[in-house]
Amino acid sequence: MSDAIYSAEKGNLRLEIHLDDGTAESPREWDNLGTMVCWHRRYNLGDEQPSSPPQEWMKELARTFTNYEELDCMSKRFQALESISFEDAQKIVDKHCVILDLYLYDHSGITMNTTGFSCPWDSGQVGWIYVTRVKVLEEWSRRRLTKKLRRKIEDLLRGEVSIYDQYIRGEVYGFKALRKTDLEDDFEDAEEEDSCWGFYGTEWEKNGLTENLSEEFKPLVKELS
Repeated sequence: MSDAIYSAEKGNLRLEIHLDDGTAESPREWDNLGTMVCWHRRYNLGDEQPSSPPQEWMKELARTFTNYEELDCMSKRFQALESISFEDAQKIVDKHCVILDLYLYDHSGITMNTTGFSCPWDSGQVGWIYVTRVKVLEEWSRRRLTKKLRRKIEDLLRGEVSIYDQYIRGEVYGFKALRKTDLEDDFEDAEEEDSCWGFYGTEWEKNGLTENLSEEFKPLVKELS
């Protein structure tokens, strides 16, 4: 067990926050809304790591949503679906999906977001996260994908990426709630009253850590340092 990253004490109570060393589950194992598709030579990232190149993958996805007539209406330059360009494939996918770019920064550890990083040498696009329009409409019992609903789905996908980023950065924690019987004693000999693991990120009020504490220990969360 690693040393405490954060701790707080009050009277005979001590709350410790530790890194969740190697036991944390990837949030991509959860029931996610989006599908995360990634390409990287050294890391297996996201949900899927296709063998086809990114541009070909995008074309393959577009082919599942369109037909010859739709393609012909979009661009008179193409006579067959198989000759679709990457740019036209993106247009088709944007019509049928909510999709966001995924970027990775790799330098003394890795971190991911949907907006990109300022360093061009150690970062770049590694894939996409997307959900089909059909799935969104089914999940939300809607008949059409409005701009407002699309923005909401984009925020949810960004949230999934944020949690996954916490996971790949190793920012997953657990707590130990300690109680000593004598105020004069050292906390090294205190009894471990409770513990729980698998909290992603350091926003204790939002990631569920606080609500898993007994009422006695909850006030110590604000004192963690």
